[in-house]
Amino acid sequence: HAVVSDETGTDLVFAREGFCGHGCAGLVSDDMPENATKTVHRTVTLDKIVQDFEVPKVIDYLSLDVEGWEEAVMSSFPFTTHTIMSASVERPTPGLMRMFEDHQLVAVRRVLHDVLFVNRRHPEFDDVMMRHHDPSSMSLLLYA
Repeated sequence: HAVVSDETGTDLVFAREGFCGHGCAGLVSDDMPENATKTVHRTVTLDKIVQDFEVPKVIDYLSLDVEGWEEAVMSSFPFTTHTIMSASVERPTPGLMRMFEDHQLVAVRRVLHDVLFVNRRHPEFDDVMMRHHDPSSMSLLLYA
């Protein structure tokens, strides 16, 4: 197991699933029970995963929901060698929004907590923007 982060080689301690009685798991914090079963996982960057698993140069769709770590995880994505054509991200930070815009990913609309993005180079970009772009939904974004 590995944890995707903005650096490789850091050990993080997690409580195993079920520590709170209903399937939750996560980084160990002060409010977790002493008897929670803990495991250690080493961090790895997204760039390393992309290289090690020979991810295709064009990624049709990326779904990103890593509980507030989205910008850190994407900070190592190899945008110079790989292209994301569309993505959905839960609660993207302003920094991640800028990063995506810098790499041709345009925010199309917000749906609940997720923002949907489409790459300007997507063959159906104009049609997607005409049919689905909702600027009013973007004004409702709340950043932590």
